[in-house]
Amino acid sequence: MKLKSIICLLATIFYSLLTYSAEFTLEELKDLKNLNMITDEEYQIFLNELEGVQERENFFNLKVNGAKVNDVYPVIFQDNKIYLPVVSLFNSIGFKDYKIQSEVLEATVGTDVRKITLKPSDSYVLVEKNDFFVESEKFKELFLRDLYIDQENSSASMRLNFETSAEIEAYLANIKDGLIDAENAGELMFTSERTL
Repeated sequence: MKLKSIICLLATIFYSLLTYSAEFTLEELKDLKNLNMITDEEYQIFLNELEGVQERENFFNLKVNGAKVNDVYPVIFQDNKIYLPVVSLFNSIGFKDYKIQSEVLEATVGTDVRKITLKPSDSYVLVEKNDFFVESEKFKELFLRDLYIDQENSSASMRLNFETSAEIEAYLANIKDGLIDAENAGELMFTSERTL
């Protein structure tokens, strides 16, 4: 009878731990770990949540220019700063005009052919997991017009300050097809006439 009561109590604690993690105590958490009811990884996650420690790396949903392009965009939180990955962004939007040699990333972006170079020695760059994570303010300065990060919902939304490969291809196709006058390619004019 006593064993059944203990199991019910532990099940209640475990349920409250999962649903109301902020309301359990460190002692209850240690008891669950000692009874092997949670894994070491779950223990660390709950302990961090209990102590108010934020995970260093999180995966965000990423929207670029209004379109969702990635469900597992890695974001690093370190020293009260947010770092965003460049290579992951490039792969998400199909951008290929970059190279990495000797731990240096060189990219050429946009129709204005802007050169960007990132090195591990740059104070705003973290090189991890085959990617170059750039501090969010510098990332915005280099690549974006707008950036919105919603940590609570693990989502990031950005508007690029350069044209994607797909946009450039569509633009060139429109010039080729005569939809855009090559001499006045910088100007678009829409007209319509009403007919019965």
